[in-house]
Amino acid sequence: ILGKIDSKDVQRIKISFPNQSKFLTTNSLDFYNKVSKLLSLRASKIIPLSQIQEENFIGSIQLEIGNGSDVELKIYSMQKNPTEYDLYYIIPKIKTGTGLGDVNASIKCQYALEISNWTYENLLNTLLD
Repeated sequence: ILGKIDSKDVQRIKISFPNQSKFLTTNSLDFYNKVSKLLSLRASKIIPLSQIQEENFIGSIQLEIGNGSDVELKIYSMQKNPTEYDLYYIIPKIKTGTGLGDVNASIKCQYALEISNWTYENLLNTLLD
């Protein structure tokens, strides 16, 4: 999901969900292990933004990179039946920092990445433990 970010470049993770917020820093227990798990996430497919209902926003994860860049992952739910959420979508937003030359831009990707309920639960368990 996050491409070529090296886990050693991540300085801080901000996790924001309605009932729980948390900051992880390089001083946090198992920080680099958690970063590695986050960076190794895989999506099952790419979805055009036009197919995502942004009112189903459930939380975000923001990675701050040492060069001044950050990546925000906004997470949305997709209800397959009335009683449970089977799929989740992540919309990445990338802000480049001054460490990448003179460029300082914010890019909201024009796609979403689909993840399964298992991947979503695994992600939360990893980051919030």
